[in-house]
Amino acid sequence: MGMRWRIGDGKSINIYNENWLPGRGSAKVVSLHVHALEGAQVAALINPDTRTWNQNMLQQHFLSFEANRYKLLCEEENASDASSSDSLKQDIFWRCIWKLCILNKIKLFLWRACSNALPTKENLKRRKILDDAKCSACLSAQENTFHAIWSCELLHHIWNPCFNWIRTKHPLIQDVQELVDLVGQRTGNLELLAVVAWFIWNHRNQLRLNEKGLASDKIFQAAKLHLSKF
Repeated sequence: MGMRWRIGDGKSINIYNENWLPGRGSAKVVSLHVHALEGAQVAALINPDTRTWNQNMLQQHFLSFEANRYKLLCEEENASDASSSDSLKQDIFWRCIWKLCILNKIKLFLWRACSNALPTKENLKRRKILDDAKCSACLSAQENTFHAIWSCELLHHIWNPCFNWIRTKHPLIQDVQELVDLVGQRTGNLELLAVVAWFIWNHRNQLRLNEKGLASDKIFQAAKLHLSKF
């Protein structure tokens, strides 16, 4: 069948002479050639304003099974464009993290938090290391990453001095990456968010191991002091 073209605006692909149809079967058009479309490009079948197929032309000049394949092609193009867009957004997001003016170990922590790669109780239960994933602090929710460093009710007093606006304006956030992305776009406090989250995670681990650590009401100021010395 040969290689299939990526359509784009269709201006570089001949309707009848190129391999451009998706799916199984011939990649070339097998419908009877229409004199008016001889030598024409695929762009002639696309509405330039809406960038959608001209359905009337497809139904009039092409076999029904080929018209259906045009629909499939449109879906593939949209999925590919969305995938490329998502990939670019992710690349920008990770670059933003690695450029933060904080210790590399905190950058790594933030990357793991955004990737759901921290050893939270929920993740440990999923790996069958623990039987119970309930938060040891509040005893009322499962300890996933978002809960462990942000949404646990016992953490609110730590975050409120600088980040209470997030709970007020964006109460439905449920994801660490979404949280980081929001702070990165709206304020210049992403370094502070990362350091506070890192202190909170260490504090949680110390409690789990019954080790004496920093009191929770001292975490925010300790994080600010750490950041000022970096």
